[in-house]
Amino acid sequence: MTLRSYLLIMSLGAGLSWLAWGLVLFNINPFETTRVGILFFYTSLCFALVGTISLGRFFWYHFFSTSDLPMFRYVEYSFRDAIIITVILIGLLYLRGQALLKIWNLLAFLVCVILLILFRHTTRRDSPQHQG
Repeated sequence: MTLRSYLLIMSLGAGLSWLAWGLVLFNINPFETTRVGILFFYTSLCFALVGTISLGRFFWYHFFSTSDLPMFRYVEYSFRDAIIITVILIGLLYLRGQALLKIWNLLAFLVCVILLILFRHTTRRDSPQHQG
């Protein structure tokens, strides 16, 4: 897959996901729907956020990065970042929807996210401790 086709497919997918989310948002009453309606809401929002954030992060890496990496690495990093950011946002939105997002839960959630990120950075295979 070429970079041009990836960007085109990702843009089209993100646009269609935002359209689907808008349809769910304006046509489903959250107080009268079943779990399927709520699942459609979160799923379409998840795909829309992953696509949009991934494209935004790719262009950020491509234009503002000082390293000279191949383009597929920028795609990989931007997609990984998009998934992490989306999980955080959807998690916070879900907690808010369940009326569980209080200051203590928010702090515990952020501490867990920070610990996961630190764990990931300390256990990478390409870190200097594992070379040589």
